[in-house]
Amino acid sequence: MSVTSYNAQFGSKQEQLARNGYVHQSKKMSKDQYEKFLNSPAMQTQMQFDDACAAKTSSRDKIRMKTDKTFKPSDSDWAATKTHNFNVRIDYYRVLGVDEYETRDNIKKAYRRLSLVYHPDKTAGMDEKTAAEHQSIFIEINNAYLVLGDHPTRRQYDKARDDAAVAEELFGQVSKKKT
Repeated sequence: MSVTSYNAQFGSKQEQLARNGYVHQSKKMSKDQYEKFLNSPAMQTQMQFDDACAAKTSSRDKIRMKTDKTFKPSDSDWAATKTHNFNVRIDYYRVLGVDEYETRDNIKKAYRRLSLVYHPDKTAGMDEKTAAEHQSIFIEINNAYLVLGDHPTRRQYDKARDDAAVAEELFGQVSKKKT
Protein backbone atom coordinates (compact mmCIF):
# COMPACT_ATOMS: atom_id res chain seq x y z
CA MET A 1 0.00 0.00 0.00
CA SER A 2 1.41 3.36 -0.94
CA VAL A 3 1.06 6.36 1.27
CA THR A 4 1.00 9.85 -0.15
CA SER A 5 1.04 13.04 1.74
CA TYR A 6 -1.22 15.95 0.98
CA ASN A 7 0.53 18.97 -0.47
CA ALA A 8 -1.64 22.05 0.03
CA GLN A 9 0.42 24.10 -2.39
CA PHE A 10 -0.08 21.52 -5.15
CA GLY A 11 -3.82 21.45 -4.47
CA SER A 12 -3.96 25.24 -4.61
CA LYS A 13 -2.15 25.28 -7.96
CA GLN A 14 -4.50 22.63 -9.37
CA GLU A 15 -7.50 24.65 -8.25
CA GLN A 16 -6.04 27.80 -9.83
CA LEU A 17 -5.45 25.91 -13.11
CA ALA A 18 -9.00 24.61 -13.05
CA ARG A 19 -10.36 28.12 -12.57
CA ASN A 20 -8.11 30.05 -14.96
CA GLY A 21 -6.91 27.45 -17.38
CA TYR A 22 -3.29 26.83 -18.25
CA VAL A 23 -1.34 30.00 -18.96
CA HIS A 24 2.07 29.44 -20.46
CA GLN A 25 4.59 32.05 -19.47
CA SER A 26 7.09 32.10 -22.27
CA LYS A 27 10.50 33.66 -22.04
CA LYS A 28 12.23 35.11 -25.06
CA MET A 29 15.24 33.21 -26.30
CA SER A 30 18.56 34.90 -26.29
CA LYS A 31 20.34 35.25 -29.61
CA ASP A 32 22.71 32.44 -28.62
CA GLN A 33 19.81 30.14 -27.63
CA TYR A 34 18.03 30.90 -30.91
CA GLU A 35 21.15 30.05 -32.94
CA LYS A 36 21.52 26.82 -30.98
CA PHE A 37 17.86 26.03 -31.64
CA LEU A 38 18.21 26.66 -35.39
CA ASN A 39 21.29 24.43 -35.54
CA SER A 40 19.66 21.61 -33.58
CA PRO A 41 19.25 18.29 -35.41
CA ALA A 42 15.45 18.57 -35.30
CA MET A 43 15.44 22.01 -36.95
CA GLN A 44 18.03 20.94 -39.52
CA THR A 45 15.84 17.98 -40.45
CA GLN A 46 12.75 20.24 -40.63
CA MET A 47 14.58 22.69 -42.89
CA GLN A 48 15.74 19.84 -45.12
CA PHE A 49 12.14 18.59 -45.34
CA ASP A 50 10.77 22.08 -46.09
CA ASP A 51 13.39 22.71 -48.80
CA ALA A 52 12.75 19.35 -50.47
CA CYS A 53 8.96 19.94 -50.44
CA ALA A 54 9.35 23.45 -51.86
CA ALA A 55 11.65 22.18 -54.62
CA LYS A 56 9.21 19.40 -55.57
CA THR A 57 6.24 21.79 -55.65
CA SER A 58 8.17 24.40 -57.62
CA SER A 59 9.27 21.81 -60.16
CA ARG A 60 5.70 20.56 -60.59
CA ASP A 61 4.40 24.11 -61.07
CA LYS A 62 7.03 24.89 -63.75
CA ILE A 63 6.15 21.76 -65.72
CA ARG A 64 2.42 22.44 -65.40
CA MET A 65 2.85 26.04 -66.62
CA LYS A 66 4.50 24.65 -69.77
CA THR A 67 1.79 22.08 -70.44
CA ASP A 68 -1.25 24.13 -69.34
CA LYS A 69 -1.28 27.76 -70.47
CA THR A 70 -4.28 28.51 -68.22
CA PHE A 71 -2.34 27.53 -65.11
CA LYS A 72 -1.32 30.63 -63.16
CA PRO A 73 0.14 29.71 -59.75
CA SER A 74 -0.36 32.22 -56.97
CA ASP A 75 0.52 32.38 -53.30
CA SER A 76 -3.18 32.96 -52.59
CA ASP A 77 -3.83 29.38 -53.78
CA TRP A 78 -2.53 28.06 -50.44
CA ALA A 79 -5.09 30.07 -48.45
CA ALA A 80 -8.01 29.45 -50.82
CA THR A 81 -10.93 27.39 -49.60
CA LYS A 82 -10.87 23.83 -50.93
CA THR A 83 -13.71 22.89 -53.24
CA HIS A 84 -13.56 19.39 -51.77
CA ASN A 85 -11.80 17.86 -48.76
CA PHE A 86 -9.45 15.54 -50.58
CA ASN A 87 -7.74 12.39 -49.41
CA VAL A 88 -4.00 12.47 -50.17
CA ARG A 89 -3.92 8.67 -50.34
CA ILE A 90 -6.29 8.61 -53.30
CA ASP A 91 -4.70 9.21 -56.70
CA TYR A 92 -7.37 11.37 -58.32
CA TYR A 93 -5.37 11.51 -61.55
CA ARG A 94 -5.60 7.72 -61.84
CA VAL A 95 -9.34 7.85 -61.05
CA LEU A 96 -9.90 10.10 -64.07
CA GLY A 97 -7.26 8.33 -66.16
CA VAL A 98 -5.21 11.48 -66.82
CA ASP A 99 -1.60 12.57 -66.40
CA GLU A 100 -0.73 14.78 -63.41
CA TYR A 101 0.32 17.59 -65.78
CA GLU A 102 -2.88 17.39 -67.83
CA THR A 103 -4.66 20.62 -68.74
CA ARG A 104 -7.83 21.60 -66.98
CA ASP A 105 -9.80 21.20 -70.22
CA ASN A 106 -8.60 17.62 -70.64
CA ILE A 107 -9.48 16.85 -67.02
CA LYS A 108 -12.97 18.17 -67.71
CA LYS A 109 -13.23 16.02 -70.86
CA ALA A 110 -12.12 12.91 -68.96
CA TYR A 111 -14.68 13.64 -66.23
CA ARG A 112 -17.49 14.05 -68.75
CA ARG A 113 -16.52 10.90 -70.66
CA LEU A 114 -16.47 8.80 -67.47
CA SER A 115 -19.60 10.35 -66.02
CA LEU A 116 -21.54 9.37 -69.15
CA VAL A 117 -20.69 5.74 -68.38
CA TYR A 118 -21.06 5.69 -64.59
CA HIS A 119 -23.74 8.32 -63.90
CA PRO A 120 -26.58 6.92 -61.73
CA ASP A 121 -29.12 7.85 -64.41
CA LYS A 122 -27.36 5.42 -66.78
CA THR A 123 -27.81 2.46 -64.42
CA ALA A 124 -31.47 1.84 -65.24
CA GLY A 125 -32.00 -1.81 -66.05
CA MET A 126 -28.84 -2.98 -64.28
CA ASP A 127 -28.90 -5.39 -61.38
CA GLU A 128 -28.53 -3.86 -57.89
CA LYS A 129 -24.92 -4.93 -57.40
CA THR A 130 -23.72 -3.42 -60.69
CA ALA A 131 -25.77 -0.25 -60.14
CA ALA A 132 -24.27 0.18 -56.67
CA GLU A 133 -20.79 -0.37 -58.09
CA HIS A 134 -21.39 2.24 -60.79
CA GLN A 135 -22.71 4.68 -58.17
CA SER A 136 -19.57 4.19 -56.06
CA ILE A 137 -17.32 4.74 -59.07
CA PHE A 138 -19.29 7.85 -60.05
CA ILE A 139 -18.78 9.31 -56.56
CA GLU A 140 -15.00 8.75 -56.90
CA ILE A 141 -15.02 10.34 -60.36
CA ASN A 142 -16.99 13.33 -59.08
CA ASN A 143 -14.65 13.80 -56.10
CA ALA A 144 -11.62 13.62 -58.41
CA TYR A 145 -13.10 16.30 -60.64
CA LEU A 146 -13.92 18.54 -57.67
CA VAL A 147 -10.27 18.38 -56.60
CA LEU A 148 -8.55 18.54 -59.99
CA GLY A 149 -10.97 20.91 -61.70
CA ASP A 150 -10.13 23.81 -59.37
CA HIS A 151 -6.60 25.27 -59.64
CA PRO A 152 -6.11 26.22 -55.95
CA THR A 153 -7.52 22.91 -54.67
CA ARG A 154 -5.43 21.00 -57.19
CA ARG A 155 -2.27 22.81 -56.05
CA GLN A 156 -3.10 22.10 -52.41
CA TYR A 157 -3.68 18.44 -53.25
CA ASP A 158 -0.43 18.19 -55.22
CA LYS A 159 1.52 19.88 -52.42
CA ALA A 160 0.08 17.50 -49.84
CA ARG A 161 1.06 14.56 -52.07
CA ASP A 162 4.54 16.05 -52.52
CA ASP A 163 4.90 16.45 -48.75
CA ALA A 164 3.93 12.81 -48.23
CA ALA A 165 6.39 11.66 -50.92
CA VAL A 166 9.24 13.68 -49.40
CA ALA A 167 8.43 12.34 -45.92
CA GLU A 168 8.59 8.83 -47.34
CA GLU A 169 11.93 9.54 -49.06
CA LEU A 170 13.56 11.26 -46.09
CA PHE A 171 12.10 9.40 -43.15
CA GLY A 172 10.90 6.12 -44.60
CA GLN A 173 7.30 6.85 -43.67
CA VAL A 174 5.11 4.85 -45.96
CA SER A 175 1.53 5.97 -46.19
CA LYS A 176 -1.09 3.28 -46.50
CA LYS A 177 -2.62 3.47 -49.96
CA LYS A 178 -6.39 3.59 -49.97
CA THR A 179 -7.82 1.32 -52.62
